[in-house]
Amino acid sequence: MTIHPPTTVAPDQPPNSEYLASLRFDRGTSKKLRRTAASGDQDGFISTWTTLFGTRTRSGVPPQPERAFEWTPADASLTSAWRTAFSQNTSDRPVIASRSHNRFPLPTIIQLDANATDGDLLASLALLTRKPPPRRNAQWLSAWRRCIELTSSRPLSAELAYTAGLLLSPLKGTSQLRRDGQMALREELLTRTDDDGTPLAETLPELPEWLGGLVRAGWWSQQLGEKLWTKTSSARFAKLVRWVTPLLRHGDRLAMSNRPARSLRSLLESANQLIGGDAPPTVTQSDRARVAVLRDTTSAAAPSVVVAHDGPLPRLDISIGDRTLLCGEWSLEVTSGQHNWHLDQWDCVCWQSDNDADYIELQAHAGDGRRVDRHILLSRAEHLLVLADAILTPAQPSADQPISCRSSLPLAQGITTGAVRNGQRDQRLKSRGISARVVPLALPDDPLLSPGPSSLTCHDSHLSWNHVGRGPGLFLPLVVDLAADRRRRKAEWNPLTVTEDRKIVSPSRAAAYRLRIGELQLVLYRSLAETSVPRSVIGQHTLHESFFGLLRPGDDFSPLVMVE
Repeated sequence: MTIHPPTTVAPDQPPNSEYLASLRFDRGTSKKLRRTAASGDQDGFISTWTTLFGTRTRSGVPPQPERAFEWTPADASLTSAWRTAFSQNTSDRPVIASRSHNRFPLPTIIQLDANATDGDLLASLALLTRKPPPRRNAQWLSAWRRCIELTSSRPLSAELAYTAGLLLSPLKGTSQLRRDGQMALREELLTRTDDDGTPLAETLPELPEWLGGLVRAGWWSQQLGEKLWTKTSSARFAKLVRWVTPLLRHGDRLAMSNRPARSLRSLLESANQLIGGDAPPTVTQSDRARVAVLRDTTSAAAPSVVVAHDGPLPRLDISIGDRTLLCGEWSLEVTSGQHNWHLDQWDCVCWQSDNDADYIELQAHAGDGRRVDRHILLSRAEHLLVLADAILTPAQPSADQPISCRSSLPLAQGITTGAVRNGQRDQRLKSRGISARVVPLALPDDPLLSPGPSSLTCHDSHLSWNHVGRGPGLFLPLVVDLAADRRRRKAEWNPLTVTEDRKIVSPSRAAAYRLRIGELQLVLYRSLAETSVPRSVIGQHTLHESFFGLLRPGDDFSPLVMVE
């Protein structure tokens, strides 16, 4: 992607008048613009150029977002100048460099070197759409030349190509540059998102910067009456914005990221202006993106869980409203006998979503018939989250060897832990305005009983829980109670007896637990070894691999999820 004139930075630059005379233009260019350029009339050229740009700007379009160039690395003086020049809170906006608090961006633009960021060039091109005061015409033209020199001598990103093609039109070559950038932006959008707008998991860490580029390009196309998106890509962009918007978290960051992004709220507001409004939060799961969002859709302040499983370890963001409790890699260490398991790929093998709950099951294989199933269930009405690991080994003579499983999740910034009650083994996660209870079902809840080989600890800002048992299988569930109205309710839990053909089944072959918090009762069951005979637990006869549900008054069992 190149633009005319393809010049390099030379030690001795020709005067501005000679430079103007050397310019070439696309067909249909204003005769006045051609005439002032050919004659080297600097003042006349700048006046005509900026006036023509103003005539291309559509009326009735919302103004450019003030924070547009804080969403990408750019020189601070350029972003400050943009905020001043395009402030939406000032009725009489100054032209660039007309006041001292504009920080005089023209000298900064003139001095940009070959290592200038895309953000520097994007902000500079945007600022140069403003008409300078006459006394700064020479500076404006030198800055304008510098932008052309840099964009002509480097590879251009899709956004920079499209923006330069728009803002430097009608210079020769800008039409093709604009088309190339347009096609690249469309392809990038469709490639980096699934059909429902879910961005690929690998995109999540840089999502604010990428979305910022799409928003800037969208604003320019809207203001200048250009068509950036096709019907398909326009719909995809709207879905992406609606997917991202509910993921705004406290401290100017998105879910799945501990890195703050400057003016993120402003970015999302601008993005929603582009698509014409917002929509209620949605639940999504994408095999292609390797991302899922579990949430209560009735309120933006309700709990939500974002899951990404594109790497060796799944990543979670567990939040209540815009406050995050746990965020980062959901680590896993599994040992059977003397061997550490190697797990490096997680696939979604089950997804269910209905009015009661959202559920995703991830699976990874360690070879030789060994595998791990990770269960994540969010009960919408009850605001209960289940995180559980099922460790399975093939049935063989050595299958009863010890299995050890250890899981951990990082605490979000500002989250602390503490015991709910003196001596009890459930713990509290808390910060300003939010609180949750963590219940380790593999540990006895009675502090007088030995915890055995199981534990729940918090060390180095990581919540960790582990369990050890005999093979062939092991089940390690953790429950996070996210409901504010149950904070003071007593929690009790215990393992349940599972029977098969009237015989008690070992917990290494099938495990079940019951949790009671006040009047709420949660039941979890997981088969760890195949059977052809239905098993019984709390009066339920089942051949299901797993089922999670609520025990209602009168022992009426209400399933949240049942997996064959």
